[in-house]
Amino acid sequence: MEFNCTLLTTTEEVDPVEDIAINRGFRLILVEITGALCIVLNSLNIAVLRKAPHCFGESTTLLFTTLAVVDLSTGVIIMFSEIFYVLTEIPNKYPEFCVLIYPLIVLFGILSAMLLACLSFDKLIAITRPLRYSQIVTQKRVKFVVVGVVLLSAMNMIGYWTLILRDSSEIMYFHQNPYTAECTWKKVTETVPMP
Repeated sequence: MEFNCTLLTTTEEVDPVEDIAINRGFRLILVEITGALCIVLNSLNIAVLRKAPHCFGESTTLLFTTLAVVDLSTGVIIMFSEIFYVLTEIPNKYPEFCVLIYPLIVLFGILSAMLLACLSFDKLIAITRPLRYSQIVTQKRVKFVVVGVVLLSAMNMIGYWTLILRDSSEIMYFHQNPYTAECTWKKVTETVPMP
């Protein structure tokens, strides 16, 4: 059995600087729209939850409000970090930008996912145990869970920061690639004697 295969290739010369500029512009527009939607819609969620506190139970309202605040913070951080990246040279000159921003984005992303899981669990209990819901899901327990979720997320963020110094012989740091806007790990291989 014989197979004949023809490979058609075309080459097109692309100016990398122009390609990067198009990517940056598209990324800025996309991120800014997403960030603005996060800010506006979560602000509306917070306002509605404050105006109609009896729309949900107290515990569900607390979870929704916490989630809205976390997602609002995510929108603000992502929106302003992208503006800093595109309009200024701060991320390219200062690797501390990545050390600060990346763990914060991870913190709020994990926190948001965990709060969504808590809301899902809250609704599961409301559906499967409607008569015992108010005894199982109390305001005190929900506050305890929210504090626990925040602490777990914060511990994860601290874990990212501790990766910066793995041990005394191998120093790692974040660096933002100016072409792709991605934070990457760089290893310091030179040692400078201390005076």
